[in-house]
This record gives sequence, structure tokens and C-alpha cells, in this order.
Amino acid sequence: AKIVVEPGKKLEITNGTKIFGCSELWESIEVQNGATLIIDNATIEDAYTAVHAYGGGNLFITNSTFNSNFVGILVDGPIPSYSENTTFNAFYGNTFYGGDELLPAPANLQTNFALPGIGDKAFTGVWIQTKANPLHSLDNVFNNLSNGIYANGTSLKITKTQFTNIWENGYDDWLSGYGIRAKDYTYSHNFQQTGFGKDAEPLSFSLCSKAMRLEGIRVDYVKDNNIRANKGIELVTNYPKAVVIDNRIESWITGIELSHVNNASDIWVSLNDIEVAGGIGIQSNMMNLGPVSEKGLNISLNNVILKAPKTRGIELNANNAAHIMENKVSANLGLSGFTGIRVNNDHSSALTCNEVTSPLPNYDKTFGIEIWDGYLTRQMCNGVSNTAKGVYFTMGSYAPERFQENTFEGNDIGLQLSTSAAIGPQTHRGNRWNGSFGSYGAQHQSSNQGDWFASRFIVNANVPGIFRPDLPTGQNPWFQYDPSGSPIEECQLINTCVTELPSFPVDGLYGIDTTIASGGFQTTDYVGVTNWLSRRYLYGKLTENPGLIAPGSVFESFYNATANSTVGSFAAIEAGMEAMYEVPAGTATQVLAHFDTLSLRLEEAGSIDSLLQAVGYDTLLMQQRAAVMQVLQNAESSLNTLMQPVLSQRISDASALASQNSTITADSIFELNERTVKDIYLNTLAVGITEFDETQLAVLESIAGQCPLTGGSAVFKARSLLAIVQDSVYDDEMLCEQIGERSESQMTIEHSGFALFPNPAQNKVTVAKPVTMEEDTEIFIFNSLGKLVLRKVFPSEIPSVTLNISALDEGTFIVSIYTNGRKIFADKLVIIR
Repeated sequence: AKIVVEPGKKLEITNGTKIFGCSELWESIEVQNGATLIIDNATIEDAYTAVHAYGGGNLFITNSTFNSNFVGILVDGPIPSYSENTTFNAFYGNTFYGGDELLPAPANLQTNFALPGIGDKAFTGVWIQTKANPLHSLDNVFNNLSNGIYANGTSLKITKTQFTNIWENGYDDWLSGYGIRAKDYTYSHNFQQTGFGKDAEPLSFSLCSKAMRLEGIRVDYVKDNNIRANKGIELVTNYPKAVVIDNRIESWITGIELSHVNNASDIWVSLNDIEVAGGIGIQSNMMNLGPVSEKGLNISLNNVILKAPKTRGIELNANNAAHIMENKVSANLGLSGFTGIRVNNDHSSALTCNEVTSPLPNYDKTFGIEIWDGYLTRQMCNGVSNTAKGVYFTMGSYAPERFQENTFEGNDIGLQLSTSAAIGPQTHRGNRWNGSFGSYGAQHQSSNQGDWFASRFIVNANVPGIFRPDLPTGQNPWFQYDPSGSPIEECQLINTCVTELPSFPVDGLYGIDTTIASGGFQTTDYVGVTNWLSRRYLYGKLTENPGLIAPGSVFESFYNATANSTVGSFAAIEAGMEAMYEVPAGTATQVLAHFDTLSLRLEEAGSIDSLLQAVGYDTLLMQQRAAVMQVLQNAESSLNTLMQPVLSQRISDASALASQNSTITADSIFELNERTVKDIYLNTLAVGITEFDETQLAVLESIAGQCPLTGGSAVFKARSLLAIVQDSVYDDEMLCEQIGERSESQMTIEHSGFALFPNPAQNKVTVAKPVTMEEDTEIFIFNSLGKLVLRKVFPSEIPSVTLNISALDEGTFIVSIYTNGRKIFADKLVIIR
């Protein structure tokens, strides 16, 4: 059964009217093109889609209750038969309640292809399938549903609207569990959301799986919310702006998550209070693409409280030139395994004036700041206290003279560098070690002086213990005395890093650069990855500063040779990926002007709706609102017209880059990973697809589960892509066996059932697996520089496989065996003839 409101007709359901089903769901109130539906102070229950509006319908939905409907309001269209958008002329004061269980559906019910099959629980309050005219939700309540508002291609303004008890309820995870989900891949719509206040009741979102996920759409602001949800606020591929400000969030997975926000966007995540009951407070997942916007990504003035073991305050994956400023991360007393700020595969970001602390010294696997492959990343004016490791560097992290005026206090080890770290010289940078430390003020995990000199600190001798920390016995040469120099003092002159941060130091050339260019650079451990990363760092610096390349110098030779290597080839792909997101200047100016119009008129519509709610229907106000809506529709149409050629060109560029990427020869597993991850990105996110097929998902999971010290930086990029569709916190300590790292040549058999024989070998070697091993595996053999020299699939049904190694030179090699992306065996192979 259904009610049909035909074109040109008007239906009013008011004054306490109640429509409900008896023993089965009834179908809908169907609002056709040009029809008008007014529901005020009424109750609608037990429908498949209580209101089903096609393109061109007009809705006035106020002060009413929608109970136990599969969908409260469904908007279809525009479609060929109905070319106009549906308009919500008024939408305030309503309650959408899911109830306990839905009535059964009649056998002859015509279901909508866009919706999932009917389960026991209510699915969605408002579902906009294709698009509608701008919607303002004011003082509505969504309770006990599988989604609150799910909107495609629609500008939204959400004001003082409650979302409570929103869970998946057996529906697919990607399709349910959202308080608000807004999707826009034409870059022509706007989003504004305001709660009841950061510290106010009621909570905007409470007992929700996922509070908000906003994809592609410009976000003027998400502000003044008190949120309690597994996941708080997700921003995905937004353009050209996103602002998340002044919210309080208690989360169990992520508080605020940014995933591949368009690098032509300005992003601000500021003044939020986040209580991390599990997972990560703020996470930013990118693809190492440099910003092509004015402000870029800014995470500032947030207060993050860690309340559970193994949580992280702020995590960056594959970011570029992000600004992480004046955030405070504090851990509750006695937590184990937490990290304040974790930076993975970063290029030229700035971590400034942040503080990480615990109430009392806590040395149970706790970190203030961890840097895994942060090249040219700046750390300045940060303070870390009472953690096991204050600041920890590993995986290269080349950043000469960019570690400045950081303060250590109460740590077990204030500063620690792993055997694979090389941060470059730090000359009178003014870092301070205050008071006593559990073990050392600073420690290098390598006993090799070559590793020390690759990260040499030069300090003033006149203030020992402040600018020169206590070191392990024998490591004094790591911190060189220079009584003639003076520590830099810029931080004490800064009132706020947000507006007064000194400019980045001018890049120069240092001894470590000469060593890299001449081919003499090598860390003690993980030589293959760190050597490759060192060349990527220096090649990138020379590319951005061509004046550093003197004709006839070792740097010119290095640059020319590297340009023709995989390092140069991947750098060219990344430069092309950055350029994909540049919008022509004339178009960009028009785009921003139209978005400004959208922002202003959405605010105006909100003001009019507040007046309508207060005084009731008013002809003059409705005329004003209609005029505002027309301006909004015109702006959206203009944006759509402007962006279509831009998006078409991006798709074309991505295709060309994917073809170019496929021709790059990968000689190691970390290069293979890099090529694979770039290929997946160029065939998905770069062309507007935020989902992965089964093969892509399996490949990404395989790479993401590798140890980054062997799998390379692409491991972090794979994780950043996966973050769009799944939630994981990776334990690299476990994946890499121990945080102190062992070189591949020191590895022993992890799975006692595998064996290599003979070893040493001459021309053949046999690999035998345990009888209990039922999975397919893959054998990789690497030379001493980490280059992949042989690869072989080891089917599960074969107990052993013999490899022909006659083409390999004499020497020491590493044999690694993987299954499902996880290393289960590693050992030395020696070839002697």
C-alpha cells in the first residue's frame, strides 16, 4: 500500500495524524515531480520508505515523528522522467526513531535497487540517493538507526541535530553505522555542521559507530560538537577546504581521521579535545604529495588525552609539508605502549611547539615522538617528558639542521637513534636535556662511529648536561664539543607557533650529502632500504634546489645518474601526481568565488529556517528562502560546469601516469611495493574511486603488513590507502621483531620447520618446508645491498624446491620467505665456489 501525491497536487498530514502499519510494512508516501508534501505534528510508522520523493518534489517536514520505518525519507532523482531536484523547504523539529524490530515486508513489496535488503532493524533516517537541493537539518533527532543522514551530491547544513545509538545492525559496514555520511565527487557542494557546544548537553553524537564521514565535499566547518563514537570525524578527498574546530570527542578507533584530502585543499584541525579510549586520536593519511594550496594541512592547538594502552595521539602516514603545531598529548597514569606523535614516511612537515607527557615517568614501551622515514621533517620547540623514549628516529629520517630547540625531561632515554637512522648534522640547534634520565639523555643504538657521524651533534661545551646529554660509555664522539659556537635561541621569542613560526632553514649541502652522492653512505642495518631512501632524500633536495648542483661536481654526477634510476623514475611519477591536482588559475578563482557564495547563502538559509521554526509559516520568509535556494542551485550548477573538464583531465593524467609507472623496473621488494601502491592509487583515488576490489585489497593488506624497514616507505602508503576502508593500528615493533632492529644478516630461522641446504652452496640450494605448512609461500633472495636477485613461488603441495643460483655471484645473501605478506622465515645464504 502507498499514498501518491501527483504532480501539481499538495498533501497535508498535520495536527496529530498518525499513519501506521498493522501486520506488515506498507510502502510509502510517494511525492512526484512538482508535488508538495506537508507533514507537521504527525506520526508516520511502519513504512518501507515513509516518504519517497522523486526529482522536483517539495517537502515540508516539521515537528513530526517517524517510527520503525526502514527508511524515513528517501530522495531519488533527478531521473529522465523527473529532471528537477527535490527541495526540502522546511526540515526541523523531527524525530526519526528506529524502534526495536521492523514489521515483516509483504511478499509483493517493490524494493528500491539502491537500498540493501530489509533486515530486522531500521536502516536510515534520510537517504538521498543521487542528489537534492541543499538540505538544512535543524533540531532533528535520529535515534536507534543504522544511519542518520546519508546523502550523495547534496549540500548540507546540519544545526543542533542529535544522532544517538547508530550502529551497523547487521547491514554492510561500508553502508551503515554513520550518523552523517555525505559524498560528493563533482566538487560542487558544501557542508556545514554545528553541534550544541563542545562541553554542552545533549551530545551531538552518542553511542555511534561512526559519527561523520564526509567524502569529496567542501567542509566549511564541523564545530561545537560533543561526540562519543568508535570513530569520530572522517574527512576523505575533500576539496577545496575542510575545517574541524572546537569539538570534544571520545573515540575508540580514531577521533579525527583525514584520508587523502585533496592536496589543493586548505585543511584546519584545531582546538579539539580528544579522549582516546582506543586507537588513534588524530590520523592523517596521504600519498606524500606536496600541497598545491595556499595553507595546506594544519593540525594545531588540539588537546589529546590517551586513556588506554597502545594508543597514539597523532599519527601521520605519507604526509608532505603538513604543519603540526602546539598540540598537547598527555597519557593517563600507568599506560603501557603509548606513542604521543608518530610520523611515518614524511616529507618536509613541521612538528613545532608540541608537548607529549605523562603525569609520572612511565618507561613501559612508551614514546614521545617516533619518526620512521621522516626526510627533511622539521622538529622545533617540542617538549617530551616522562616517556621511555623521548624522541626516536629510525629508517633514515634525513633532516640536516632541522632538529632544533626540543626539550627532554624525565625520560628513560631522551633521544634515541636506531642502527638504521641517519638524520644528518645538527649544529648548535639548542636542544636541551633537563634534569636526570633513567638511563641516558641520548643513545645511539649503533656501535659504529660511521653511524654516529651521519647524525653528528655539535654543541657548546660550556653547558654540559643541558645542551650535551649524558651518553653511553664510548659514545662521546657522537656529540662534538664546540666552545666557540652558541646554541640557537628562537623558541623563546615565539608566542605562538601558529602565526610566528620562523621560516624553514635554507637547504645547503652537508657532509652526509657528499657521502651519499659519492656512493659511500651505508647504515649498519637494513642497508637496502636506507641506501635507497638516502638517494631519494638527496635527489629530492637537489630537484627542489637546482642551484646546489655545481657543474662538474659529484652532485651533478649523482643527480644525472639517479634521474635514470628507480629513485628518479618514482620521483617523476610523484611530481605528475602532484600536478594532477592543480586547478588552472582562472578556473580556481571562479571555483572559490562560487564556493564562497554557497557558504554565505547556506548561512542565510539557516537564519531563515531558525525564524520559521520560531514564528511558524510566513509567506515573506518563504519567498526569501526560495530566492536563497535559487542562488545556491545556480552556484552548484556553475561549479559542476567548471569542475567537469578539470576532473576529466585528471582522469586522463592518471591513466598516463599509471602506464608510465608500470614500465619502471623493480629490483627489490621495496621498489616493487612502491610501484604496486602507486598503481592502485592511480587507478582508484586519483580517478575518484574510494573503494578497492578484492585483488587490490589483498595486495594492499599484504604490503601494509610488512616491516617498513624491509618493505620500504610504500608500506606506510599502503596503510594510508587501507585506512579509507578499514581500521588498523600496526605494531611495527612486532613486525620488525624488535624496536632496536637487527640487520638481515643477523636474522635466524623464525619458523623452525624451514631449512636451507647445502649452506654454503655453489650453484643450487634447496628450501624445505615443514609438513605442517599448508599455505602457499614465496621465496625472495636479496644481495647484501637489499637488491632482489631471485624470486620463486613455493606451492603448498610441494615439500621442497631447489633453486638454481648459478647466476649469482659469490657472497652473502638473505633468503626471506613470506606468506600472505608476512615474513615467516629469514636466514643467511652463503655462496662459495
